[in-house]
Amino acid sequence: MKNLFNVIVHRTTQKIESEYKHWIIRQVTKKQEEKLQSLGQTYSTAQRKNNIPKWLYLWLRLSSTLVFTSFVFFLAMLFMSLSKGLDHFLIEYLWLEILFGLGIVSLVLAILVRVKLNSKRKPEKNAADQIFNTILDTSKQFLKIPHHAFGLEVLSLQLISKNDKIQMPKHKIYNNIVLSVFIEEDKLCFADLYDVIGIPLAYLTSINQMEEPYHFKFWHKKESFTAFQGISLIKRPTLCYEGTVQYQLKFKKENEEYEIRIPSYEIAELENLLKGRISYASTTSEF
Repeated sequence: MKNLFNVIVHRTTQKIESEYKHWIIRQVTKKQEEKLQSLGQTYSTAQRKNNIPKWLYLWLRLSSTLVFTSFVFFLAMLFMSLSKGLDHFLIEYLWLEILFGLGIVSLVLAILVRVKLNSKRKPEKNAADQIFNTILDTSKQFLKIPHHAFGLEVLSLQLISKNDKIQMPKHKIYNNIVLSVFIEEDKLCFADLYDVIGIPLAYLTSINQMEEPYHFKFWHKKESFTAFQGISLIKRPTLCYEGTVQYQLKFKKENEEYEIRIPSYEIAELENLLKGRISYASTTSEF
């Protein structure tokens, strides 16, 4: 079974293939694509201005390391000097107390500088947000996306092809990409910035609930992930999010079976859209 939104990268040529290319029903013109890419470059430039400067990041990192290290040494030396008395410790390890104090002062100053920079960056952030919204609106205009379309996250894996064999990643961490979803002329449609993918409603077979852990990269919602049941932030194998339940929208064309994987916190709107058009099942699946 193929995940419609998986991406295959050929190791030797670096050519990128997508499963959904056979399902595209319309796409932007070359000129429109260039316009979107130009806006994307403008957005990237605006975003870089919002990033914390490297010098400030280094300052914060070094200051916090200094505070932590000197504090640990402070406690260790204090414990070892208990038999000699507190006065002896304060005199003999005066340099350590000074180092700890300097670390505290440096860290506080770095935090104050960051707060001040953040306040100055607010207009720049607003400008970047406006450019991003312009990109989305322009794409929707080019692709004739209806106003009733809504955003839906789908799960996509990047696979590597070597010697015509698909290699699954050792640690499966999904890209959770946001697409516009709507129904048009008896097709369930998914749109990114450049393409509209259309799946005939007659091809849809079921929605399956899959109760197995999965990992994904981004958190797109305004609400904190803690507001959603079964979602957590983990640090290993890399910093990412973990979910305990996902859904599988299955469809079939002739003898070829496909799936679209959807996080649990996104399924409600899709269920409402497909109400009465598809059956439901509950299952576990191999990943």
